[in-house]
Amino acid sequence: MIHSERDKFIEAQFAKMLEITRSKGVEYANSDLDANANFKEIGAKMGIDPKIVLWIYATKHFQSITSFVKKGKVESNEPIEGRVHDLALYSLLLLSLIEDEKPNTSPF
Repeated sequence: MIHSERDKFIEAQFAKMLEITRSKGVEYANSDLDANANFKEIGAKMGIDPKIVLWIYATKHFQSITSFVKKGKVESNEPIEGRVHDLALYSLLLLSLIEDEKPNTSPF
């Protein structure tokens, strides 16, 4: 794969991930006001940081990817691409939780 092909491939993957976060994200958050509500609510109930909740969720996908890398096959009915997309999304969701924690410095 040449660089331009890889760039197009990555752009297509980001488009798929954006669609995933738009569909699953709304359902999981169960909130129109806070896209990260699910991590915060579970964290509050369990007395842990919402970032730890996210890490636990992401670890499931990482473990599945590790199994795929070791065995060369998927053991479940979910394609490996879905697990990779989910893990990449969790990285971006972590950034959104970190952003949520910053003091609001917006002049608006």
